[in-house]
Amino acid sequence: MSDRLEQELIRSNQFDDARERLKAKMTLLLEQIPKGIKEAESGNAAAAAAYLSATQKILTAAMAEEESAYNRLMGQKADSPEKQEETP
Repeated sequence: MSDRLEQELIRSNQFDDARERLKAKMTLLLEQIPKGIKEAESGNAAAAAAYLSATQKILTAAMAEEESAYNRLMGQKADSPEKQEETP
């Protein structure tokens, strides 16, 4: 029983760790929005392009992290013997 509880805690921590990484990436993005807007408004096309590229990379990485954590969580829960019925 304690082994099963330990496994559930590990699963939960993996999901929470992914959430923390996602939160850190989004915080970084939000902190940089004013700087990116200022650069774009000043006519600095190279800086604006770099900002947009970084924004896209951060959002892509954040969503991939979220998807990975969700898949791990759902895959591991689906393997547990108590999961008897399918969710619609």
